[in-house]
Amino acid sequence: MKGESQYVEAGEVGMNLTGVLPDSARPPVSTAPVVRRGIDRFDAAALLLLVATYALVAMLPFAPKKFGDLFFHEEAKALALAVRGAGPWQDFNIHHAPAPVFYYALPYLAVPPGSGADIYWRAAFVWTTLWMGISLLLIRRCGEILGGPLVGKAAAVLTLLSPFSVYYSYGILAEPVGYLGVVFFTYGFLAWKISPQDLSKSGWHLFLFSAGLLTFVLSRPNAVLFLLFAILAGVALVRRKNGTEKLEGKFVLASALATIAVIAVVTLVLIRWSGGASENPQNQNLGLVVMQGRFQFRTVLWDFRIWPDLPDNPDFIAFERQREEFEHESLQTGRPFSALQWRWIATDFLDHPGITLRSGAIKFLALHLSFVHSLEPAKFHFAFLKGRLGYALFHLAVNACTIVLVIGSVLFLVAQRRNLLSYWILWGPWVALTLFHVATYAEARYLFPSRPCLVLMTSTAIVPRLQALFPKESRWLSLHQSLRAHLPLLL
Repeated sequence: MKGESQYVEAGEVGMNLTGVLPDSARPPVSTAPVVRRGIDRFDAAALLLLVATYALVAMLPFAPKKFGDLFFHEEAKALALAVRGAGPWQDFNIHHAPAPVFYYALPYLAVPPGSGADIYWRAAFVWTTLWMGISLLLIRRCGEILGGPLVGKAAAVLTLLSPFSVYYSYGILAEPVGYLGVVFFTYGFLAWKISPQDLSKSGWHLFLFSAGLLTFVLSRPNAVLFLLFAILAGVALVRRKNGTEKLEGKFVLASALATIAVIAVVTLVLIRWSGGASENPQNQNLGLVVMQGRFQFRTVLWDFRIWPDLPDNPDFIAFERQREEFEHESLQTGRPFSALQWRWIATDFLDHPGITLRSGAIKFLALHLSFVHSLEPAKFHFAFLKGRLGYALFHLAVNACTIVLVIGSVLFLVAQRRNLLSYWILWGPWVALTLFHVATYAEARYLFPSRPCLVLMTSTAIVPRLQALFPKESRWLSLHQSLRAHLPLLL
């Protein structure tokens, strides 16, 4: 069958990521050669299923807000109009993450000036849909590098079974852009790792890794902790005696330092535009999410609704009251609002360690569980799922996907606990985003960019276990071979 003859069966001798790791760091995964190739039948089937998933999600009785919080839409539109000469550059500003603004400005350039908002949304939607298709193909190839063809296919299937990339594509949000950044730097790193070369010969992989890293951090500034992981991993690898690991450390440090340099330049430009460090919108945004985090789940422990759409929540009311007190005090004393805010945050953190730990544990759950808040359970309807029972079954299915990914990732990390440094690229985004939002304000969508890494860790952990449960002589293999013979399009 076309596309299959290029591989040997899982379990035979081959070369993948495990072939360039020390023996102690090799995961218990079947190996298979990784070859450069175009789109095969499985890729085509996966892309068709992705399109079908888009159609299915479109039938849901709920969806993300088309324009999110309007920030990225308005700023990207202003940039596109200014580039086309149809609008003044004075209207262009960046008050939040820069990467989504430039990302959405590209399809906006194709929209005629004066078009309605829906035309802009359709351009952004088509643009994101195309990139999500590319990311699906790259996730499969990352899986192949990690553990061979079966792991690659499993990663693609898990991505399709957990269709959050499709769901969030319907909104002009930062999360899909951060997701793409993670896919690109993961693929760039793993593609280089299977055939490491000197930095002078690794230009394409360095660019892909750095561009993905930059996109990730500039889409979700809360991911800056991942840059620290990259620096620490690079330094630790450079100090190793193994020549390949030293080279890997140099690769990581070169990309991370280049990314930090670009971020520093972007930050200085934003500070200059905004009128100084105290007025820097990023500083204001950070203060906002940290202060929100001090009130989230403070007294009302299980209200997972998204702020600010909960005016009846006592914690949200207390948060708004505290902000008003700061604003009043700032006007009365002349002290900056941000100084009052950060002083209160530090004092509250030190005075209430128990509240911090309790709310942090609930935030961890909130980050990994998704709920529909725009529909009342009694009014829920999707296909044959209706009413409260349908609402419960729908959430059970959706959250089961995430729970499987979390369990699979934990199994992977436990199996590789002595070699975690070798896999920092996989656990890093998930851990960095989780730590940040457990300490600040938490929403499930904030973890979405790390989902490709959860998929890859789960696939790498589960496939060898399934192979052990269903050896070649079992009926499972006979069924698999029968499916390959009768359903070639799917395999």
